Amino acid sequence: MPFFNEIIVQNSTNLPVTITVTPKHPSMEGQGSTFVLQPGGSTVIGRYSEPDDFVSPVQRMTVSGTVRNHKGKQRTIGVLMMEKRQVSPQHRAWYYQVMGNAGSVGFSF
Repeated sequence: MPFFNEIIVQNSTNLPVTITVTPKHPSMEGQGSTFVLQPGGSTVIGRYSEPDDFVSPVQRMTVSGTVRNHKGKQRTIGVLMMEKRQVSPQHRAWYYQVMGNAGSVGFSF
């Protein structure tokens, strides 16, 4: 029985983010795309099946994001794989998260 993988990206920032999906494996052929993800939005960016076991989408695709500031300058923003959920024994959902502050982590006290 095949193992079904579904990949979802979520935008937790308050900016529209251009998401680029680049396949790295033949199982993802035809699933590359570029689209704008609105603030707070989420969407499925890919689906694939594996015959033997679940395989992380990190091995199957590259996901990147860019934003434009108020002056129109484009910059890269972090898009990280953050979570996997077991939907059923043969179905797993993988969640990517758009990170604010270009993916940097800051701490303040």
